[in-house]
Amino acid sequence: MAKEIERKFLIDLNDAKRLIDKYSSSLSYIKISQTYLFNSNSRIVCDFHRNMWLVSMLRSEVTIEIPFSSSLEDHDSEQLRLALDVCSGEKPEIKDLQACDKSSFRFRLAKGKCIFTFKRKVPDSEIAVYEFEYAVSLSNTSTKELLLKSPGCIHKTRYPIVLDEYNSKSKPVVLELDVFDHSDFGPYLECEFPTEGESRAFDFARFNVGKELSHLKGYSNKELSMKLINSDTCN
Repeated sequence: MAKEIERKFLIDLNDAKRLIDKYSSSLSYIKISQTYLFNSNSRIVCDFHRNMWLVSMLRSEVTIEIPFSSSLEDHDSEQLRLALDVCSGEKPEIKDLQACDKSSFRFRLAKGKCIFTFKRKVPDSEIAVYEFEYAVSLSNTSTKELLLKSPGCIHKTRYPIVLDEYNSKSKPVVLELDVFDHSDFGPYLECEFPTEGESRAFDFARFNVGKELSHLKGYSNKELSMKLINSDTCN
């Protein structure tokens, strides 16, 4: 388990383009697709007896098994239990995901890899979340196709911008500029920090950012995914 401390801002598209041009000599980009899980498209079981997540996509017969052992950090079942707010049981199921606004579940496809992530808001913090990440095998090609075609799948291009002049004592400061394929969203400029103090001290104004979105529910990627699902339903 890791703790994610992130601040996020809207940025004008022209300012985003100028930022890309300024750092173009050292800039790379990552194509990202993200599928969020809701009651309408999935069923999630966290099975502490079998030590795995079981994710069933409702519009298919596919169940994706994700062992705890595939965690990208040292896995801690007790911390996971606390984050899920469940008691010991054979199959504590997460019900009504849409109503659980303090948590999110997603699959991310990037650089030929797939990561399953569960996030839970840290109590008494506006911007920090607990984050559990697990590698997912793509040996079955139908899994990738299923996730990409899932309703509400978000597609974006991420530009990581390393700021050498702002290197933290704990870790480098890396701005992440997200430009969405969906014209109604973003762009967003965000950055993760080792501590909340460093996040508050960082000068985002120098990048001509707009409204801060860090603590606003309606601008999370999860909410954007739901807007896409609702849009498809209406059309």
